[in-house]
Amino acid sequence: MHLEAQILEMHAITNDVYSMTLQCPGVADSAQPGQFVHVAVAQPGSTDPLLRRPLSICDADRSKGTVELVFRIVGRGTRLLAGRQASERIDLMGPIGTGFRRPRPGRVPLVVAGGIGIAPLHFLCRALLSVGVSPYVIAGFSTRSDMILVDRLVRYGAKVQVITEDGSFGLAGKVTEYIERAAQEINSHSHGEVELYACGPLGMINSVREWCLETGVFGQVSLESRMACGTGACLGCVLRVITASGEERYERVCVDGPVFDVRRIVTC
Repeated sequence: MHLEAQILEMHAITNDVYSMTLQCPGVADSAQPGQFVHVAVAQPGSTDPLLRRPLSICDADRSKGTVELVFRIVGRGTRLLAGRQASERIDLMGPIGTGFRRPRPGRVPLVVAGGIGIAPLHFLCRALLSVGVSPYVIAGFSTRSDMILVDRLVRYGAKVQVITEDGSFGLAGKVTEYIERAAQEINSHSHGEVELYACGPLGMINSVREWCLETGVFGQVSLESRMACGTGACLGCVLRVITASGEERYERVCVDGPVFDVRRIVTC
């Protein structure tokens, strides 16, 4: 869906991470956790940069018709986007893609977030908590100053364990080093099986995938990819997967994903 939205608020969360709240009922009404919008980042009246940027939906409020996007400045396009002001209008497409499926009955969601990957998982946690399902979140960041959205998740009622690579907050190390420990804690306290949800850097996703395959834990991962069209037409974001019949084929991260069952992924 091609839409125009009004920017209600734009503010910096950290030095390079921004939150943008849009008045956009067309997206808010149907957005599901794990989906994204494809945003035109050029200034009004310009087509430079030409390509849009895919941004995960961090939150959506149907009653207010608002959508929150949280993004990191990684290049010229996102830097231009961060410079936009409240009351300006912005062109976007969405919601796009296949989102997260809710855990099966009796399963406890273990949410593994790496850096800016916490944004779509924030939306997922909100949705789970709204139906009485309490996720266990382990969130990894490079350092304390990179932490985002953790306080909000705690305030909503999620159990959150923060891991920083430099040990400046929470536990020290990489978030993937604590997946087994978190799963054991869930099993000992709830006596339920774990179902894993993850989004983060490629290295983290590969480690999550390997852990799920080794342990037999069902997992869903949200993948990042460079996208040109965002509609599946250009085939610029294909991923090799295994079908239900055991055959290999390519699927598009933009419309067939960005969320995939880890058991289907051949290579990230």
